[in-house]
Amino acid sequence: MGGYSKADFSGFLKIVNVYGSIAVPAFMIMSFLLVDFERLSKDASKIKRRMYRLIMPQVVWTIIYFVIYKLMDLALGTTLISGVDVFFWQLFFGHSINQTAWYQVDLILLTIIFVIIYRFCSSNLRKIVIICITFLSLVLQYSVLLFAMFHNSFFDGLSFTYYISYPLGRFFEMIPYAAMGIGLRKIIMNANRNRSFEYAFVAFLCMIFLFEFDVFIGVPEYGYAGLYKLSMGIVTVLFFYFLFMQISARDFKQGTFLNNMLFFICTCVKEISSVTMGIYFMHRLIGTVIYNTFLSGLLHMRAGSITDCIVIFVISFIVARLFLRTKFKWVKFVFS
Repeated sequence: MGGYSKADFSGFLKIVNVYGSIAVPAFMIMSFLLVDFERLSKDASKIKRRMYRLIMPQVVWTIIYFVIYKLMDLALGTTLISGVDVFFWQLFFGHSINQTAWYQVDLILLTIIFVIIYRFCSSNLRKIVIICITFLSLVLQYSVLLFAMFHNSFFDGLSFTYYISYPLGRFFEMIPYAAMGIGLRKIIMNANRNRSFEYAFVAFLCMIFLFEFDVFIGVPEYGYAGLYKLSMGIVTVLFFYFLFMQISARDFKQGTFLNNMLFFICTCVKEISSVTMGIYFMHRLIGTVIYNTFLSGLLHMRAGSITDCIVIFVISFIVARLFLRTKFKWVKFVFS
């Protein structure tokens, strides 16, 4: 590495390590920040479209995973599919043949819960209900109960423990992020656009403060629990939201180096954002195919390395972009 030691990268690796666990909280916050539940809950057609948009990818990708893994088992002698039952565990809980799909299941469940709250509760009551379920979730996270959920203690001796205990634990981790996303919506929508850079700078200072100082008692189990991740997720979302609000307001036609650079950044973000769904659902499938075929040796893959993550991400991005060229609407729902 040109004379550099591992210690020279300790700061960078620390940033990668911290923000690697902030991605999911930030995504969950943004998922609810961008939804107007006030209007959604009162419009049956919008609820139908929203649920279709969430449920269809879960169904289609469950089928895709099951079929491809079954074909690999038959052709290569792998044991990726243990039985037909894993199809249904994946479909309803998102944690059997594609363990990362628990996020989509939580997104569906939390959407239903908040639609019900907004539909049947008055303005003041819904605030109380959301605060209460958020507080309950945090209590579970800081108690032994969430630990028990993740470690199967609630379902000890039952055959389905692996498929249900983990997603249940993740569900209680995600409640505060969804609630904070809803709470941040009004703050962001009412913010002065002309002062967005100032807001972004304040959020950035908060990020540095949280990064450097341990201001919250940590949660010993799993990656997304606790007030630290919740706070870091909030300020991260605020920082990038206000930053790109400022960037998007600039006149890129001036042709200066700074404007050209900002335009390039915005273009890259838009390109990646357009296939986020496809990358999220596909990356584990791509990785499994690579590691169980000759591609692993051809690409010199080493499971768990940053290089592998980049290779899998790039392949997922390319495949998703290719599928977006199709004219079928349901394919666009699955990949974008």
